[in-house]
Amino acid sequence: MKDKHKTDVGQWMLTRRSAVTGLLGSMALLTLPRMGWAKNLQSDYTLPSKASRFLNVSAALTERSDLDPLIANRTYKAITELDPSQTAAIEKLHALLTDGMSARELFNAATDAGLKDTVVNIQTAWYTGTVGSGEDSRLIAYKDALMYRTVEDGLVVPTYCDFGPLWWSGTPVPPSRLPANNSAS
Repeated sequence: MKDKHKTDVGQWMLTRRSAVTGLLGSMALLTLPRMGWAKNLQSDYTLPSKASRFLNVSAALTERSDLDPLIANRTYKAITELDPSQTAAIEKLHALLTDGMSARELFNAATDAGLKDTVVNIQTAWYTGTVGSGEDSRLIAYKDALMYRTVEDGLVVPTYCDFGPLWWSGTPVPPSRLPANNSAS
């Protein structure tokens, strides 16, 4: 009599135990990049030169020195893939940039040079976390969009989760009191 929990697949038998083991092993392999050693790889990340210049322009336009290089690279790629003419425009913006230049000064210089749309695209990308519009839009960063930084001390990023996106990846908050339904007998 054939075991109802085994399925003949080629020359070996697939059991429930081997299927679950395979599934758990696959899940473990998928979570490895999220572990601690992957964070070390991120800190050693070196931007390509054009993306590095884009990061410098972005830092000046947003007046933030702590922009993420990985997000900068993804944003640069998305902007230049959607509109290849932006590559030259970003290079022109970088040429306009001088040490100590404020965002307003760079914006005015860019406007005079006919690069206002490029500046708006870059600032929009960093603050909304998206590049493009309509069907061509690309999500680059949701949780890390700059528009949420101004309220991060009091509000979570809007989401259907009570504690913001990726809340389960942080250290849990310790309980501050016993549950109300816990009674001493």
